[in-house]
Order: sequence, then C-alpha cells, then structure tokens
Amino acid sequence: MRFQKQTYRNRSYIYGPNGKLRLVVPIVHNQKKYRTDCETQIFNQIPWKKTHWKTLCASYRSSPYFEFYEDRLYPLYQCHNNQLFEFNLQLIQTICGFLNFDLDYNVIKAVKGQHHVVECLLNAKNQIKYSLNQYHQVFGNKYGFISNLSIVDLLFNVGPDSLIFLKKLNLKTNRTSIQNSISIKKHSYVQPFNDIQ
Repeated sequence: MRFQKQTYRNRSYIYGPNGKLRLVVPIVHNQKKYRTDCETQIFNQIPWKKTHWKTLCASYRSSPYFEFYEDRLYPLYQCHNNQLFEFNLQLIQTICGFLNFDLDYNVIKAVKGQHHVVECLLNAKNQIKYSLNQYHQVFGNKYGFISNLSIVDLLFNVGPDSLIFLKKLNLKTNRTSIQNSISIKKHSYVQPFNDIQ
C-alpha cells in the first residue's frame, strides 16, 4: 500500500494550552513518486521527538494521570527509529499496554480482495467526527470539550478506566460501522509491505 500524506500515520491531535494542537512526525521526502508505508523514513535531522515530548508535558503535566504513564511513554521519545512503521508499531504496543488490552496481531502483506484496510480511520483530511461521551479535559474549562483527539488525551485524563470508556463506545460513520470492536480479543494489524501489482 502506498504511503499517503496527511494521514494519521504520521500525525495526531492533542489538547494544548491554546486549544487543539497537531503533532506531526516529519518524514523524509524523496524523488520517488510512490513509496509504501514500510519504505517511509522518519526525518530525524530535526529534534521532533524533543519538541513532541515538551509539548506533551506542557499540555498534560497537570492532568490526573500524566505522571502515571510518563515513565513508560518517555522511552519512545528517546529511542532512535528510522522507519515510521516501526515507531507506530511501538506506539501501538505501548498504548495497548497502558490500556491492559491484549492485542494479538500479525504483520502481513496486504492482498487486495483478502484484506480490508479501513483507510477512513487513517485519513486526517476527511475529519470524520464521532459522537463521543465527554470526559474531563485539562483545558476544558477554557475551550470546552474537544473530541477526536489522540488516545493519550483520554489516557492522561481518565487513566486506568480508559478501556472501560472505550468499550462503551459505539462508533458509526457513513462509510463504515465499527461496533464494539474494542471488545474483540483477536486482531490482525495489516501492514501492506508493497503496492499490489
């Protein structure tokens, strides 16, 4: 599968002191017209990890559970990853650990017609809005509740009850229906290694 710009593969949104804030993992731009997700390299020549960590600290240091997760999240911003896919996989594993959610997955080559990639969940351009139950947010009294943020917003504000909160969700969009998927114990994470011929 081809890497697409402006998707959640390399960006997320958090609740900062001045409202909704975008965090972007910079990628290496090259002359190659098409590249797969696995070929996408992180541009580590700028201190993006340091910037992201400082932003997370400024945004969530006063949240109820930031310190609860801080020591386990910080190492992700210290390790050196060259591939975006590897960084994302480490992030997914870490978040699932925070949630005490056993994610059983296999990294496989996607085959057209056999595997369904839920692209609408990755595409940041479409800005699909989900109706979520509200929870306390650090700057909620300043800007109100902001939905559709990174899961770290939920974790830092709700803490160990985050999985309970997620299990109660019934997400529906006009393109796909995802009902109680969080309660399924077996998942496959499909990583397309190459474009389908």
